[in-house]
Amino acid sequence: MYNFRVRRTTIALIIIIMSMVPLSIGFSFFRLYVWNIGFGIALLLDLGSVCQRNVNSIGRPRVWTIVLLIHAATAPFSTIVSRNPNVNLAASTQYASIVILAIWMRNVASKSEDFLGSLGAIAVLLVVLQSSLSVIQQLTFSEFGNLTAYFGSPETPTLSVVGSTVLTRARGTLGQPNVVAMWILTLTPFGVIFLSTKWRETRFSFYIVVAFVCLSLLGLALTLSRGMIGLALGALGLLVVAEFFWRPLLFWRIRKRALLLFAVIVTGLTAIVLLLRNSPIIMIGLALAHRIAEGTRSMGGDAIWIRTEMIAGGIEIASLYPALGIGFGASSKIWSDVSTKLPRYLNVRIHNLPILFLAETGILGMTFYLIAIAVPLVRLLGTYPRDRWWYASMATVLIIIFTSQLYVAPVTADYGPLAWAMLGSIMGMIDNSIRKRTAILQM
Repeated sequence: MYNFRVRRTTIALIIIIMSMVPLSIGFSFFRLYVWNIGFGIALLLDLGSVCQRNVNSIGRPRVWTIVLLIHAATAPFSTIVSRNPNVNLAASTQYASIVILAIWMRNVASKSEDFLGSLGAIAVLLVVLQSSLSVIQQLTFSEFGNLTAYFGSPETPTLSVVGSTVLTRARGTLGQPNVVAMWILTLTPFGVIFLSTKWRETRFSFYIVVAFVCLSLLGLALTLSRGMIGLALGALGLLVVAEFFWRPLLFWRIRKRALLLFAVIVTGLTAIVLLLRNSPIIMIGLALAHRIAEGTRSMGGDAIWIRTEMIAGGIEIASLYPALGIGFGASSKIWSDVSTKLPRYLNVRIHNLPILFLAETGILGMTFYLIAIAVPLVRLLGTYPRDRWWYASMATVLIIIFTSQLYVAPVTADYGPLAWAMLGSIMGMIDNSIRKRTAILQM
C-alpha cells in the first residue's frame, strides 16, 4: 500500500510538470494536451478510484466531488445544445478533464503523508525554471525555452520594444506572459514555505528564501503582467508587515537580522536605480509604466473599463440565454450582438469567470463554479491548527480566485490544470489534517 501511494504521489507531481508543456493535438471532440496523457495513464493505473469517496473524513467529503462533476458536465452539455456545437466542443471537453483532475488530485493528496513537502519541492523547481528562462530570454532576446516558438507560433516577435525600452516580455515555456506570471505567483507561496521549513529557521534558510523570492519577483517583473505584479507587491507588503510587526510566519529567531538584511536589499536596489541611468531595474520600470499607459489608451479606456464592459455584455447575453447559456467558449463572438462600447470585431472571451460561466453555461454552470471555487476557501477558514502550510494554501487559493476575476486563463489548458490541481491538492491536505486530528481526539 505504501508503494502504491508513493507511485500515485509521483504521478500527480509529474502531471503538474507536464501541464507546463503547452503542446496539443486537436480532434473534433477533444483537444489532447501533454498533461492529458499523464492523467490518462494515472486513471488507468488507478481505475475506479475517482468514482469512490475521496477520504474517510468527518462531514460530507463527497459534496465537493459532486459539485465538480456537475460543473464539469455543464461545459460540454451547454456546448452540445448550442447553435454551433462543433466549434467549441473540443475546448469544453478539455475543460471538463481539467476539473476532473482536481477530484483525482484531492484523492491522492488526502492519502499521502509527504504530499506537502513534495508539492513544495516541485513548486521551487518550476518557479526557478520559469524565472530563469525569463531572465535568459531577456538577456538573449530569444525564445529560448518557449516551446510554442519551436513547435507552434509565438505570441509576439522575438525582439520587442516596449515604449522606448528594448525589452521582450518573458514567455517561459508557456508562450504567454500573463500565464507565466500566474504560474510563478501561484507556486511561490508553497516554494517559500518549503524552503523556510527545510532547514528549520536557520540563517541559511532565510538567505535561501530571500534569494528565491527575489528570483520569483524578477521573473514576474519580466512578464510585465500588470495585474499579477500588483497582486505580488501587495502580498509581499502584507508578508513584511506580518513578519516584522504582527505574527512572524517564516522566521522566529532571526527577526532582527532579517529586518536588517531586508533594509540592505531595499537600500541597494534604490541606489542602483538612482546611480545607473540604464540599469535593468529602470528598464523594467519604464516598460511597465508604458504598459500601464498603453492600457489606458487601448480601445478607448483602461483594462478595468474594458473588463467592466465585458461584464455588462456578458450579463446582457445571459439575460437572453439564462438556463444553459450560449455554449462554452462562445462568449468571444457576442460583441456584435450586445450594446457595449467594445469593438464589434473583438474576438476575446469575457475576462471574469463568474460572468463568463453565466453567459456560456447559464445560471447552473455559474452556480456550481462559484460553489466549487468557494468550498476550498471556506474549509481553509475552518481548519485548525493554522501552520505555515495553511498560510501557503490560503495564499494560493486567494491568488486563483483573484486571477479568475481578471483573466480567462483558469479555464484554458495553459493555466487551468495547475489551478485546479492546486485546489484539489489543498482540499486533500485539509481532509488529511482533519482525519489525523479526529484520530488523535479518539485516542
